[in-house]
Amino acid sequence: MDFDLLKLIQDNPEVIKIDNNFAFNANSIESFALAILSSYQKNNRSLAVCLPSLYDAQHFLEFASNFLNVEEICYFPYDEVVRADAIYSSKEFVKERQYTLYRLVSKKKSLVVFSGILLCKPISSPSCFSNSVLHLKKSESFEPKKLIEYLIKHNYSRVNRVEGVFEFSARGEIVDVFTPSYNNPVRFEYFDDEIEDIRIFNTKSELSFEKIDEIDIIPANEVILSEGEIDRGVFNISQELNRLDNSELNQELLSKTSRFLAEVKVSGLADTTSKYLPYFEIDPSFITSYLKDIPLYFYRFEDVYSIASNYEKESADYYAELKKERMALSGEKGAYSLEDSLKEKRDYICSIDEDSQLQVTSIPYRSVSMIDSLNLINNLKRDGYTPYVFLSSAQLEGFKRYLDQEGVNIDLSLSSNGINVVLDKSFSRGFLLPKAKLALVSSKEIYGFGDASSTFLNRFKEAKTISKYQDLEVGDYVVHQEQGIGVYLGIKEIDGLEYLTIGYAGDGQKLYVPLEKYKMIRKYASKEGVKPRLDYLGGASWARRKAKIRGRVSYLADKLIEIEAQRNTTPGFAFQPDDELEQEFSDAFPYPLTTSQQAAWEEIKKDMMSSHPMDRLLTGDVGFGKTEVAFKAIFKCICSHKQAALLCPTTVLCKQHYDVAIERFKSFDVRIAMLNRNVSVKETNSILRQLKDGEIDLLIGTHRILSDDIQFKDLGLLVVDEEQRFGVAHKEKNKTMTTNIDVLTLTATPIPRTLQMSLLNVRSLSRLDNPPYNRLPIKTYVVKFNKKLIKEVIDRELGRKGQVYYLHNRIQSLPKTISELEEMFPYANIKGVHGQMDGNDISDIMSDFYEGKIDILVCTSIVETGLDVPNCNTIIVEKAENFGLAQLYQIKGRVGRSSRLAYAYLTYPDIRVLNDESKKRLKALKEFTELGSGYRIANEDLNIRGAGDILGKEQAGFIDSIGYDAYMQLLQEVMKEKKVMVDNVKDLDKSTRYEISFSLDAHIPSTYASESDRINIYREMFDISSLKELQEYQKKVEDIYGRIPYEMSNLFVKKTIEIYLDNPIFSEFKEYIDHYEIKMSEDFSSSRMMARELEKNEFIADEKKIYVRFLGKSFRFNLNKSADYLMDLFNLVTSLIAIKNKVDKRSRI
Repeated sequence: MDFDLLKLIQDNPEVIKIDNNFAFNANSIESFALAILSSYQKNNRSLAVCLPSLYDAQHFLEFASNFLNVEEICYFPYDEVVRADAIYSSKEFVKERQYTLYRLVSKKKSLVVFSGILLCKPISSPSCFSNSVLHLKKSESFEPKKLIEYLIKHNYSRVNRVEGVFEFSARGEIVDVFTPSYNNPVRFEYFDDEIEDIRIFNTKSELSFEKIDEIDIIPANEVILSEGEIDRGVFNISQELNRLDNSELNQELLSKTSRFLAEVKVSGLADTTSKYLPYFEIDPSFITSYLKDIPLYFYRFEDVYSIASNYEKESADYYAELKKERMALSGEKGAYSLEDSLKEKRDYICSIDEDSQLQVTSIPYRSVSMIDSLNLINNLKRDGYTPYVFLSSAQLEGFKRYLDQEGVNIDLSLSSNGINVVLDKSFSRGFLLPKAKLALVSSKEIYGFGDASSTFLNRFKEAKTISKYQDLEVGDYVVHQEQGIGVYLGIKEIDGLEYLTIGYAGDGQKLYVPLEKYKMIRKYASKEGVKPRLDYLGGASWARRKAKIRGRVSYLADKLIEIEAQRNTTPGFAFQPDDELEQEFSDAFPYPLTTSQQAAWEEIKKDMMSSHPMDRLLTGDVGFGKTEVAFKAIFKCICSHKQAALLCPTTVLCKQHYDVAIERFKSFDVRIAMLNRNVSVKETNSILRQLKDGEIDLLIGTHRILSDDIQFKDLGLLVVDEEQRFGVAHKEKNKTMTTNIDVLTLTATPIPRTLQMSLLNVRSLSRLDNPPYNRLPIKTYVVKFNKKLIKEVIDRELGRKGQVYYLHNRIQSLPKTISELEEMFPYANIKGVHGQMDGNDISDIMSDFYEGKIDILVCTSIVETGLDVPNCNTIIVEKAENFGLAQLYQIKGRVGRSSRLAYAYLTYPDIRVLNDESKKRLKALKEFTELGSGYRIANEDLNIRGAGDILGKEQAGFIDSIGYDAYMQLLQEVMKEKKVMVDNVKDLDKSTRYEISFSLDAHIPSTYASESDRINIYREMFDISSLKELQEYQKKVEDIYGRIPYEMSNLFVKKTIEIYLDNPIFSEFKEYIDHYEIKMSEDFSSSRMMARELEKNEFIADEKKIYVRFLGKSFRFNLNKSADYLMDLFNLVTSLIAIKNKVDKRSRI
């Protein structure tokens, strides 16, 4: 029986008031939400709700997503920062806003949710928006040129490869579009002007997975204007610019306005340019314009009114300030009055913050053990409540085992006097409905931690990692495997064929590489900011560098092989297989493990159950779930009656791990102790005694646990967090301590897969690649530094009882920055921290920040890796253009660790003082921000950091010297020579034994795909080594780029022949100017039956094309190159294989 709370309360007096469009009473957001949701579910009509702040709206959405289909919940979010006109933001909020308007004009039943400031924001009129939605059907005629014109006019960005919302790409007869009406982009395939097919495709694989018959494309511009309105606005703005004399005209204002005038003619107004709306002389529309037939309910109307009015006033003050500084035109306007908006909707209804018939209160309880959880439920029943326990299927098993021991019955039918359990629905915490006498108990009350994820907010995430080959751009450094480092100058056509042009040191030195020979060229990659020295064409320095590095790589490989051999001969402890208690521990975790978490755990478990000591590295990004995997390993160790230790690099991380462990293990009778410099001498002595006597199961500590006075009774597992942050002495001590125990090392720096494969069988490594289920987005802005913006941002965060990281990366001026912030925020506790401070002082300050005693932490990049502070959800970075993307990626990860929306403000100074390099980085930052809130950032630099961490500083320097790919090539060659390479690792430079030369008849036409895409196709085809792979790849290419042209079909024929030539019957293949020569194996040639079959084959018997000889125990075939030589070669090779198969089949008979 399904539990439906909304149905249970649908006759509540408060719900009935909403049914009849009356005001109702609510004592909290949850109370307000339940009444609204119950009425919405009961009636076939839309509802709209307005809450005071963005934070309140998010709270409502999280709660609502537990009850409704998230597709019906329409969120209209606006950021509350007034000074947002110059901010570059991700498109997620725009996507939600446009999708909401689309559902409203489509008359689809929806629950619309927004916060107060939206009432001050102008948007397109309903008729204008509705007329701008483009409806397309399969088989209708709508020429691709018109579709592209529509997309550009409606503010879609043209890209090479579609990855984010409001992007499109066009190539040949294919147009890809990512519109908010679907969660994935769609692909239109044309035949002339007819839409032949519409398919939904996956952005990661680029493959289609579903066909559809029709689709609505939603505009991306937020204020849609007619051509006449655009002309009028452009004229008015131009007139004002002409009236200003040079003394009044600020060059930055002129540049900004001129850029806007160019953009508005193409794609209308966006959120950040709607300030120019007064110049277009149209009456603004508001969200209320869309709600004329939809009841609108306000939660705490007086608060909504106050916040919206303050926003309007602050906006007016801001623009007055800009105009005074000649940074804005006279007519610019950032917000409209609440009265303007409510003119459109006078019949709004308010909830009343009084005694409600649908009160919702929290459960005043914190779980310590299963006994407490059972007592809570019994107490609720005693007080007249009907309790419902919400658990996942996995959690139920552990709970059920415990209740069985207590003789308590679980009822899944929700009809008996046992404990009612509702499966696979969740809340972040439980709550009570006192008047209805209902109690909803979550895993928070049972296990101590609840499901903090939001089903709705997962819609925001574009969490994905980029693994595709990075596109070559003109000016990029490249590495030619024989000539060394040069500069890519683009593609040049010579005699009908395309060549990659590489520039080298010296005057005008250029090398032309046929496009199909791209494999000789690799994009140079090293740590961000490293500029390599160019080689001379034909010079000797490249060969000398490679030879020197090869020797050192060989030395490294010998050391790694020696360590592995030693580990394999050392006896260890084989831990017991999983038991019931371990299963219960797994069930207690509130989230399902990600695919990579499960795979990593299986690898670790296998190591632990073997008789050799484990030495495994677990790598995964911040928040990807390394700690839970480590805790599972620790619990397995303890279940085998062994002790475990967790070694942390800092005191504050030690305390954080301790707090998390206490919470995670509390229901399982695990004895945990913490050891660091903050633990008193008396307590330390007590811990040392208990440790020696086996009375402590898990010790969590800093390097203090490596001290000589530490004695475990029976240590079985050591978990090391961020090993690279320990000093040399501590690492050496760690080695002596761990000769025969299992060791699991955790690191947040990703290790490249190529490096992992090269070191396979030498160092065990597990990777966490999947983003976690409940990771919330981080709203990221790139904005010019402005003290008033900073004050507004920090005020907002402190106003919601949060904390702030303020990153100022110059130690000398850190005190001045602290003083300035103290003047701005005299009521806040502000501290500073940097790398030159005493380690104990750093630890004390970070501990205070973690415990919420510090409001604003002014810091250097020392916080790039560190502790999780769930209450800190705003980070401000000064001079962001001086940081690498990878570094900013790590820094940004310091926030967004809770269920609140997090914000990152990446600021830059006046653009006029930046050099070309900084401007280029700033452009990259803006592009990076626009990609979305997930992990989509070029992971090259992160990989190189990871390679340096695992291989050491010397090898990291070598990577900079010759580039990452060339280094990996050398490493693989060395490991192959030492016979440690495994069978399934492909040679980096070879996929088939033979390669047939290209010609005009077998290449990719320039009209079929872009330069970078053509390079990618050649690269991907080269890596293919089986017919099955090739067939699948051909389907993929046709899916992505459309019908394959003749020249390119020959490319697939050529590759097919190369794969066939891998057959062992062919012992040699040579290509000459006028013919091919094939030598067969002796095994093939020794059979008389084979000779007879060859004579019978008509194609092989054609003496004009083929000359057959028997020489040195082998058949040899000379095939003349004719006009159709590729097909001739294909026929010859396939005929020979068919003959071999036929003879083998007869022999078996």
